[in-house]
Amino acid sequence: MNSILQGKKGPNKTVSNLLVIVILVICVVFIVIFRNNYFYFSKDKPTDYTKAENWAYFGEGKGKDADLFLICPTVDMNDEYNMSLSDEKTKADFLGALNMERGIYEDMTRMYAPYYRQAAMKVYGLERDSWGPYLETAYRDISQAFDYYMKNENDGRPIILAGFSQGAEMCIRLLAQYSEDEEFMDKLIAVYAIGWPLTQDYIDRYPNIKAAEGEDDLGVVISFDCEAPEVSETFIYPMGQKGLSINPLNWKTDDTIADKDLNLGACLPIIRHRSLRRCQSFADAISIWIGEFLR
Repeated sequence: MNSILQGKKGPNKTVSNLLVIVILVICVVFIVIFRNNYFYFSKDKPTDYTKAENWAYFGEGKGKDADLFLICPTVDMNDEYNMSLSDEKTKADFLGALNMERGIYEDMTRMYAPYYRQAAMKVYGLERDSWGPYLETAYRDISQAFDYYMKNENDGRPIILAGFSQGAEMCIRLLAQYSEDEEFMDKLIAVYAIGWPLTQDYIDRYPNIKAAEGEDDLGVVISFDCEAPEVSETFIYPMGQKGLSINPLNWKTDDTIADKDLNLGACLPIIRHRSLRRCQSFADAISIWIGEFLR
């Protein structure tokens, strides 16, 4: 009898062990799925732009005739792919970057600038074809913020879009989204998209987008970028890519040299003192070609 019981005990124990393993595997799979879905849905949860905390500037500069929608460049240097809007330190850097740009516009415009989950600098270290999801997360915030502004704040006022680097790319995307909206295009003064290429391919896709050809143009994209002569490509300008640019000193799109005296100077940040230092004629002989600017 004992031998019979012992013989039956072996298979039952094996079945029990297998059952435990199966249950553990199911638990692990469930945890992984839950964690990934939690991350996915929390990352894709819309940012609420009815809340003041999600705006760096909101209607600053009352009594001005036009509005500015200003988009911050890349400031997130953390080990992450998109900026966290609960990271107060990075938000302080974000505001500091905007403060360095606002002086160009603040005397003439009422200013709006949303905090957004911008792509972190780490993203630009990836292969270019891997950037998409992180830039899409950034743009969803920008699009939602601008939609809120248009519906609740614009009230038919003329508008300027402006940004540098990643902010410039977000401006170009925003313009593409609204490029067939005649009412919006009639209100658009200009898009200052500095430090990011406006390509001919992009204009071919969105024919209502126009590159600036002179200083009096309205409703156009003002874009330029410059590198040292020996630079053949950057992560912004892959080899062979063409950008449509205008010389910001003489407002020409050919190879006319701009004398350094046309440059009124530059304001460079002194990080240690949190101040600006003005430099006279910081860049000279800037020459940028439209349609021929190769990187």
